[in-house]
Order: sequence, then C-alpha cells, then structure tokens
Amino acid sequence: MLSFFKRSRGTSSQRHTADLDQEIAFHVAKRAERLESQGLSREEAQRRALERFGDPAQVKKACVAERRRVLGRERRIAGLAGTLQDLRFGARTLRTNPGFAAAVIGILGVGIGATTAVFGVVNHVVLRPLAYTEPERLIAIEREHTRGQKSPAQLSPPDFAELRDRVAGAHVTALDESIILPLVGADRPIHVTVTPTLPDYFDVIGVRPILGRTFRPDEGIYSRDDGWPWRHIMLSYDLWQREFGGDEDILGRKLSLNNTDGEVVGVMPPGFLTLMPHSANTAEATDLWYPVQWEFRESRPDSARLRGLARLQPGVDLATVQAELDTLAAQLEQEYPYSQQVGKRFRAMALQSGVTEHAQGTLRTFAAGVGLVLLIACANVANLLLINGGRRQRDLAVRAALGASRTRLVRQMFGETAVLGGLAAALGVGLATTMIALLRAYPPRDLPRLAGLGIDGPTLSFAVLIAVAAVLIASLPPVLRSTQVGLRAASSRRTGTYDRNQRRAQGLLVIAEVALSIVLLAGAGLMLRTFAELQQVPLGFEHANLLTLNTTTITEYGEHRQATEDALIQGLSALPGVEKVGLGFPLPLNGLYDRSVPYRRAELGDDAVEGQVYFRTISPGYLEALSVDLLEGRNLMAEDNTREIGRVVIDERLAARTWPGESAIGKRLWMGEGFALDDWPGDYEVVGVVRYVPQGDHRDRQSTVYVSRHLYQSVELGVAIRTSGDPAQLATAARAVVNSVDPNMPVDVVPMSNLIVGSLASTRFALDVLSGFSLVALLLAAVGLYAVLAHGVRRRTREIGIRMALGAQAARVRRQVVARALGLATIGSVLGVSIAMVSGRMLENQLYGVTPSDPLTLAGTAAAVCALAVASSWLPARRAASVEPQTALRQD
Repeated sequence: MLSFFKRSRGTSSQRHTADLDQEIAFHVAKRAERLESQGLSREEAQRRALERFGDPAQVKKACVAERRRVLGRERRIAGLAGTLQDLRFGARTLRTNPGFAAAVIGILGVGIGATTAVFGVVNHVVLRPLAYTEPERLIAIEREHTRGQKSPAQLSPPDFAELRDRVAGAHVTALDESIILPLVGADRPIHVTVTPTLPDYFDVIGVRPILGRTFRPDEGIYSRDDGWPWRHIMLSYDLWQREFGGDEDILGRKLSLNNTDGEVVGVMPPGFLTLMPHSANTAEATDLWYPVQWEFRESRPDSARLRGLARLQPGVDLATVQAELDTLAAQLEQEYPYSQQVGKRFRAMALQSGVTEHAQGTLRTFAAGVGLVLLIACANVANLLLINGGRRQRDLAVRAALGASRTRLVRQMFGETAVLGGLAAALGVGLATTMIALLRAYPPRDLPRLAGLGIDGPTLSFAVLIAVAAVLIASLPPVLRSTQVGLRAASSRRTGTYDRNQRRAQGLLVIAEVALSIVLLAGAGLMLRTFAELQQVPLGFEHANLLTLNTTTITEYGEHRQATEDALIQGLSALPGVEKVGLGFPLPLNGLYDRSVPYRRAELGDDAVEGQVYFRTISPGYLEALSVDLLEGRNLMAEDNTREIGRVVIDERLAARTWPGESAIGKRLWMGEGFALDDWPGDYEVVGVVRYVPQGDHRDRQSTVYVSRHLYQSVELGVAIRTSGDPAQLATAARAVVNSVDPNMPVDVVPMSNLIVGSLASTRFALDVLSGFSLVALLLAAVGLYAVLAHGVRRRTREIGIRMALGAQAARVRRQVVARALGLATIGSVLGVSIAMVSGRMLENQLYGVTPSDPLTLAGTAAAVCALAVASSWLPARRAASVEPQTALRQD
C-alpha cells in the first residue's frame, strides 16, 4: 500500500509539472503574439514576453509550493473530518454495548490512575529540581572510614575546617543536627523543630527570605561567656502564619528560644524545605533556623556533628571536587594520627540525588509494580476487545466485502478504542487525584519533598501519553485480528467451531496476566513476611500500659534543672494508676534523634575508636519504668548522680562485643565528644548490663549506653510512665502535671504503642501499596480468565451440545473447562515465579528476615493464583455442563 501511494503521488506530481510547463508556455506565447502585433520582431517579442512573465523555473516552483499547501490543508481537513467521523461511529457503537464499554473504561482507568499517581510522586520527589538557585551546582559532602567499623556520614568540625580552607572548587558550608526546642513568644509555649546552620548557609543555596535578611558572618559565634548562639533567628513561613498570623511587624521581635531571647531577622518563603541526604538526620520541615559557629579546629577529630553542603564554583564539575577531596583525605591521613587509623575519605554527591537517594528504592519498586498493573490492564482490555471483535466479525467481513479498505477498518477500530481511552484517562486522572490526596494526608517517613504534591501539568501530560500508549497496546491484537476477515467469514453459517487462532491469542494474554500478577503478589507476600518478622523483633521492654511524654525545659542547668525534673517525677508518680516514672532522652523508637558517640575500651590508646554507640541520658527508675530486664550488675541509682564519678549501664550486645567471654561489670569505657564535656571524666565505669533495646527503629542494631542525667542535662526530656490501666486515660492528667511544674514547658503525650506503630510506618506503607497493586492485578487476572472461559463456552455451545447428545457427561464437560483454566494458570504461575525470583532483588534492601526467593512465599503465591483460577472457572464450567443438546443443535 505504501509503494502504491508513493507511485501514485509521483505520477500525480509528474502530471502536474507537465501541465505547469504547458500553461507557462501558453501564457508566454500569447504575450509574445501581442507584442509581435505591435511591430516587434519575433525574437524581440519573445524576449520581452519572458522578461515580463519572469523566470519560468521560479514561477513553477511557486506554483508547486502553493499546490502542496492547498493539498496539505485539504488532507488535514479531510483527515480531521474522518477522525471525527470515526470517533462518532465509535461512540455510537459503544452505546449499543454499555456493559463492555464500562468494563474497558474501568479496567483502563484503574491502570492509568495508579500509573499517573506514581508518576506524580516520582516527578515531584525525584525529577523536579530543588527549589534553590542553580540546584545542579549544589553538592553534599559526607565522610567515610575505610577501616574499622562503619562511621557516621557527618563531618567533624576539624574536617569542616580543612574542607573550607583547602577545597578550591566549591564554597563549603554546613548544618548541624535538627533538634526540638521550646519557643515562647506566641500565644502559648510550643515545640519547634530547629536546624542550626552556619551563617552563609542561605547564601550557598541561593534562597532569600520574603521578609528581612539572612544571617551575617559575625552572627552565631558561641562561647560559654556569651551564652547560646541563637541571638538571631529566622522563621519558616508556616510557623509565621500558624503562630503569629503573618504579622509583618515580626522583624526585630524578641522570642524566647530555650530561655534565651532571639531576634527575628527574617521569614523564609512558603514551601521552603531544608533538604539534605537522609543520612544527615536533618528535618526538611524546619520551623526555625539560627546561626552557629565556633573554633572548629579545637574540637575532637572523632566528633561527628556537621552536615556538609557546598556550591560548585563556576566551571567546576563534581568529578573535579571529588578528586580534590581524595587528595585532601590522603593528606589528612599523613597529618593526623586519627585519620590514619580509621582511613578517612570524603564522598561528594549531587544534592538532588542525595536528597532522593534513600527513597529511590521504594519509588522504583512502586513504579515497577504500577507498570505491571498497567500491563495487566492492557492485556485484559485486549482480551475483551478480542471477544467483542469476535462478536462483530460478520459485520466487519460484510463491510470489507462491500469495499472498505483495511486502513478504513483499522481507523474505525482505533476510533472506538480512542473513545474508550479518553474516558478511561478522565477516570484515571480522577483516581490519581484521590490517591495523591490520601498520600498527602498520610505521608510516609521515607519520602521527602511531599509538600505541595498534586496533579500538575507534567503529570497531566503523562496521563495523556500513558492513555494513548495503553490504547495502542490493548488495541493491537484485536485490530490485527479484525483486518484478517473476509467475505467467506461473512457468508459462513458454521459458527460452532471455535476459532483456534483467537483461542490461542486469548490464552497467551491470560498467561501473561497471571505471570505479572504472580510477580506483584510475590512482592506483596515478601513485604508481608517482612512486616510480620519486624513485629516479632524483641524490643527489650514492655510497651503495654506505657505512656510517653516529650517535653523541653527552659530552666538553667545544674540544680535548678534537677529540681524541675524531680518535681516532674514526683507529680507524675502521685497520679492514680501510675506504677513507675522515669526520665530518659531520647525515648526508644523516636524516629528523629541519633545521639551517637565513638567509644573504645579505656585501656586502648587515645586515638583508638572501636565503633559508635547511642548514648541515652536517664534518671533512676527509667529502665524500670520501661521494664527493661537487668542481666548483670545493677541499674543507675541516686548515688550515681555525681560528676566526680562516671557510671554507666550498657546493653548486652555492647558487653558481648567489647568484652567477649568476660563480665563487663567494673570495666571502663571511653566515649568521645558529643557525650562528655572537657571537665567531665572521659572514662566511665560499667555498673550494669541490660537487655538490648532498639532505639531508631525495629531494624536498628546499634548498641546503647545509659548515663545519669546529672552528667548530661539535655534540654529535651522524655518521660516513661508505667500505668496499671489504659495509659491514654492519663494523658490529660499528665499534661496538667507538666503545666503545674512549669507553664512554659510544651508537652506532647503519646502512648508507646503509637511510637511502635510509627516506627513500622514505612514498611507498612510499602506493604499497603504493593498489596493494593496485587489485589487489583489478581482481580484483573480473574476477570480476564473468566471472560476467556465464558466466551469459549459461548462459542462452543454447538460443539458441546453435539458431544452431550452423543453421550458426554456433564461432569466431564465441567472438568475440561476447569482443566483449561488450571492449565493457563499453571503455565502463568511457572513463568511468574521465575520472573519473581529475579525481580525480587529490587526489594532486597526493604526486606527483613526473608530472602527475595523465599520458597514459602513463592509457593503460596502460585497456589493462591491457581485456586483463584479454579474459582473463576466455576461459573463458565457450570454453564457448559447445563447446555441442552436440542437447544444447541437448533442454533444458527
């Protein structure tokens, strides 16, 4: 057909060129005759006629171009009219079969909606550039230890000083760990999330406040004589609106942050986020910033507290800076014994990829899952279109016999599916909007940058493209099938024999649906096993009947703060139903604070480090309130509340790792900066060993050291309250006690069971999403299998009737229908299990206690799908067995 079109177009062009030559020659000859009649010679008349007419080649070229323009416009108008006609025809055809149309629109709509929602999240979280100036030039810098135990990603202050002074390819700045502090100055005392930054942080990222200014280079200098560094603070737009009503006179106002007045110097724009890699442990939804700087080189080299951020200099790329960092790391190993011992190196990464690195595994899993759902939906729709095309086979054959070309038949088929695709896309966008709204209402911890997530222009464009692609994929098998009909099919009256080619195509589509469903169901099964394993992880304490309070105090360090804490313990202990009360910070499974320090056995050298441990500051009675088992020695007591002697309790894992085969009681442990101030002893005596308690989440494996709050009186306070009944009933009374001790102490009251649920939220989110995809896939596979079997029984009614008239038993007919369903499901299951064993590696980082090729999960998945296939075949098998021979033989 294409060669014929080219030949016909070439013949038409040649004919048009010949006509133009004749017409040009005619006009030139007529003008020459007129000039010759005026007395000119023939040669002169011919010359002037050509001169007046113009260059014939240029005239012919202009005429050809005009003809092409006119013909192109006519073809476009004709094509548009034909397309509209095909769409109207498709709409009329679908109105005659509303059930089929609704099924196709619903199936495609679900696939398009889920795919659009996941793309919207991926686009917003991963693909959308950071809302900073030239974000492609921003990099994050982390440190790593090449020898010994895994190091924290944060930089030590001396590291930062070396980076700032000796890396020429980038302007280096830093942030500190986000903390929660009390803020007084609004209508009530509140907790705010605070991120300390170096003064030039906002200059490096290139974001200006909507009110006021950023920090100046001389602000934020900390010393013990001058007090805390938050003399100047900046507010987030959300905090400014929420607590101060958007008051534009906020600049210059004094707010009490942790009992120190800070002057508001600026308000950041709406939607501004403090974005850093997940390992930085920095809150993206920061409420308040303050500047901080000190003598970096005077800090210990094993202290890890700063989150490195830098802007590449013009003309410098990431590889160049990484080479500088490698050179600097080698130099530091020669200059500093500590760096030589641990094998320090620095790693630079693009900030964009660093922010999303932790979430990319989850998003890839969801993208793969939703892609499988869309493919299953397309296979299902293709099956329905094949069935519907079989019903219309005679109509198509008659139209072909009356002269309709294949192109015309294909256009009309695509017109019908285009109407279905457009309606399915509209439904899909509506479903995607709902899914994204639910995601915003219940945001998972692991996904950054969800603020402002919605259906935007790129997401709508993607929905249109995916709808077009889905329609083309689903339409291809039935369209190819429809173009093979002929007059013989139209005139044939023998419709009892089932079309084997169509039967084979439908069977292959069902096998593909089953295989893809197996992959999704296996992923959901692995996440379900992971969730179950995490729920069985020993927490080391009894969480039932346990109420937790998180608060902050603004009283001065020392005796005043100790008096406040003692009054808080006494007041809470006096409440009816309270059995034990203890203070400790951070509480287990808090999800925010790290508070890790380096440690070693005290007898090792000054520069030795054996690893990292959490440290938790607690009061006497805290471990008893949590019901943490004491395995050896004793818990901390009141006589340990002294700075002259450092005593600690450690967990069983640290004891076994540090002193294997020995008792840890009486041994001495050294802990580095971040735990002990200069005038405290660096070595601590171990007086007790307790059961291991995971601090970050259920997967946590890092050990913990417990120390008296007298040695480290943090601003933050966590309270564990053991009750004899429902802890939630004490929430109001506990809040009242805190307010009576100090009305300026904001407090959050949460049952420990809620913290446990929150620590599993990320795994639960992945489980819910994959389970939802799996259920949709199973439903679509069941619908597809049922449609194929029901259609097969309908087409073979005459054959079944003849067999039953010849003595075939109804049970045998039922078994054959069920056997076909089971055979298709078995083939699909074998294929799906093979794919699942390979693709399951995508989930490996999210699994716990189970392997991607877990045989129990895969076998259970295959068995469930086969059982579903048998259930889907029950109704078609029953219909086949109930065929009356007399009725079947009378059919046309």
